[in-house]
Amino acid sequence: MSAEEHDRIIGFVIGVPYLLGIAYLKLSLENNLERFGGTSFRFLTIYGKAVLNDGPRFIEEVIRRSREEIAEFLKSIDSVNVHELSKKVSREEIERAYEKFYKILDP
Repeated sequence: MSAEEHDRIIGFVIGVPYLLGIAYLKLSLENNLERFGGTSFRFLTIYGKAVLNDGPRFIEEVIRRSREEIAEFLKSIDSVNVHELSKKVSREEIERAYEKFYKILDP
């Protein structure tokens, strides 16, 4: 794998999720969403807080280096088709993910 391909993949598997976690945490704190939040809120804010463990400089560098992948991700939002996506993931995978989701929140 070339260095460019590696960096692109890292942008998608680390940069995009880091941005999502940090952005959601910021949104939730600014809007006091904790009083309304349920399981999805808890999961995302826990993730955002966990990302902060890597330190501000590292997080900013990862996001900065992932700008092209983040832009590509943001462009893809308008074309998300949940019905098509649900056909690409087996029912068993969905059920396992659902179970893992709740185990993570309430071990």
